[in-house]
Amino acid sequence: MTTKQLGKLHPQFDFFLNPYNDLRFTRCPRCSEKTVHRKLPLVIWVDPHYPVSLNYTCCYCKSCDLLIVHKNEIEDLLVKIFQERAPQIVGNGYTVIGTMEKLAWKQGVQKPLDFQTMPEYLHDFNQVLKFELSTNLSEQAQTPVDAKVSMGSAHIGRRKEGITTRTSVDDVPKAIILVEKMKSALPIISRPTKVLVNVLKKQGLKLDPYRDVQIRDVHYMGDEGGITCNITPAGKETTPVLCSITHLLIPREHPLYSEIRMYQKDREGKLAKDFGAAGFTISPRNHR
Repeated sequence: MTTKQLGKLHPQFDFFLNPYNDLRFTRCPRCSEKTVHRKLPLVIWVDPHYPVSLNYTCCYCKSCDLLIVHKNEIEDLLVKIFQERAPQIVGNGYTVIGTMEKLAWKQGVQKPLDFQTMPEYLHDFNQVLKFELSTNLSEQAQTPVDAKVSMGSAHIGRRKEGITTRTSVDDVPKAIILVEKMKSALPIISRPTKVLVNVLKKQGLKLDPYRDVQIRDVHYMGDEGGITCNITPAGKETTPVLCSITHLLIPREHPLYSEIRMYQKDREGKLAKDFGAAGFTISPRNHR
């Protein structure tokens, strides 16, 4: 079973968001070949409903078709963008969801693409990978990882001196099955959490925490983004509102309540354990 694509173009590249500030991956973490620089428009989804495209110079391994993006550099760029456009966004979560056709990106500089149009020019990633350091940084660039990976997630690799793959947050096949079940049950009535209400309030969108919202569509955004729901209010389709399923409360009487709640608990628990928070966030700090 494969993950449902968000973009309408064929998937490209394996992808790794590098969280290590002092490690630039001049050699590939999988095959140890030298990486090169490749400039591509990256598409980033910033919670709750802000798509951003950045023309960013990535590290790239030709042998593995692996694209490496440095987390601290991406966050610095996002902070600069939103400090000018919408400073209240700084601190929100984000997901790098794919790459955009260069011509479409150039046209978007003059006239930004809306979320309905963007998938026409979007390439999803083939796989989203994670690697962990297992020795001191001075040894990392010279020791390849013995990585075992599958579509949509990274599996535990055999431990070596350098880097090992990290377990995925989601059980991807189960998550995809749940997405398909939810799609067949749409629309689904839910209520927003107070966290979601507060975040959207800062964006100028008021939701009543005691009033129902409708899940109008649902997508799987890969291991980083998880199950994402479209809760755009009727009449507001020009400004889509997407959020993680973890920010919605499903009625107990709904047939999928138990499965959705189990997914929410499992994802929240793993994210809290692995990252100390629900995913990566943009933060106005200096990266050293």
